[in-house]
Amino acid sequence: FPLTSIHPHAYAASAAAEAAGQQGKYWEMHDKLYETRDTWNSLSAEQRQTKFEQYAKEIGLTMETYKADISSKAVGNKINFDRALGLKLGVDSTPTLYLNKTKISADITSDVMQGNGQKLSDAIEAAIKASGGTVPTAQ
Repeated sequence: FPLTSIHPHAYAASAAAEAAGQQGKYWEMHDKLYETRDTWNSLSAEQRQTKFEQYAKEIGLTMETYKADISSKAVGNKINFDRALGLKLGVDSTPTLYLNKTKISADITSDVMQGNGQKLSDAIEAAIKASGGTVPTAQ
């Protein structure tokens, strides 16, 4: 779900990851893009394209296929479908978490990202108990 309103290169990064996914290497490109985002975040479109192609080579993609896929209708449709679904569900940040079809609050999500995740654990336990289930115990 590219958050293009706050990340101008988000769509291009999504396309690079999805194009890599066409060759079975989505997560390799995803990880590379996240690890290096400070490197490409301020580049021009042309420089960014060159950088993404460098990453594609580094993760072992077939370059002719990657170059065709990154601008293909299939990749564009996948991103647009994911975006439409995200908008329908109320996605507005990364990550956006849901529990029992209910969007998790920002303070819980923040605790997952910056704390120890205890607030999410507590919310899951409460949901289990509310449904009549038994919370598993650590072995």
